[in-house]
Amino acid sequence: MPRIKRKNVYAFCSQFTQNKQEAEELYQNTFLKAVELKEIMDWEGNPGSYLVSIVLRIWKNRKRKYAWRNRIAGMEELIEEKDDKNLEQLLRRVLSPEEETDYWLNQQIVRKAKETELQLQHGNI
Repeated sequence: MPRIKRKNVYAFCSQFTQNKQEAEELYQNTFLKAVELKEIMDWEGNPGSYLVSIVLRIWKNRKRKYAWRNRIAGMEELIEEKDDKNLEQLLRRVLSPEEETDYWLNQQIVRKAKETELQLQHGNI
């Protein structure tokens, strides 16, 4: 990698996070991703702008993930109050089709993991 003003990248990360620990994590993840992509990255052009785009992508993905988790966490309280019959209606009202699919797939994975754990405990696997 060519010499890049890392302080500028760190300052950019700090602007988004407003938190030293999160800024450091975002900064490290940005350079890890840059190392992964070093073969396809155009170092002759403007590597600083490429790093900024990585920062933005990582930050957006993180925010999207946290928003999804918060949405599901808030929804779980509602789900506990509802019976299974109304669960599907509730999900359709609150989630987009993609989020609903993700929710059901996640539930299936959790159920399968619990089944596997029980089988391991009983020596069935």
